[in-house]
Amino acid sequence: MKMQLEETIDAGRDAVFARFADVDSWSKSIEGITALDRMAEDGPLKVGSQFRETRVMFGKEATETFTVTQLTPGEVLTLRSESCGAEFVCRHDFEETADGRTRVTLDVRSKPLTLFAKVMSPMGVLMKGAMRKAMQKDLAEMKAACESAPAAA
Repeated sequence: MKMQLEETIDAGRDAVFARFADVDSWSKSIEGITALDRMAEDGPLKVGSQFRETRVMFGKEATETFTVTQLTPGEVLTLRSESCGAEFVCRHDFEETADGRTRVTLDVRSKPLTLFAKVMSPMGVLMKGAMRKAMQKDLAEMKAACESAPAAA
């Protein structure tokens, strides 16, 4: 499955990136996240950082573990997780527009890793619309957070 979403935020690229990279504040900015726990470290996010995110999805609480696989300040934040026998990669690209705003492009890709996931992958097509709607809502809520207050330092 492949999906791409975009949001333009009325704030500078560095401030927007800082808000997205401040995963500790996500549960304050994104309504669907009920808990977020960093694993084995404090301080700024870096490649290799891991965290557990608990959110309500499709009416049920689910917890996933994410690993930061790419982090270029002001430009790219990529997260990877494995769930239900599939790999999910979420790449956030940050681009400054000519008018000083920031375009955030979220590219989500998944691929089945297990036989069960491969057999069930056609069901993913049925879930794609609901997943797109949920991720677009997350982006809109991050936009609101970026536009209302600066990220924590």
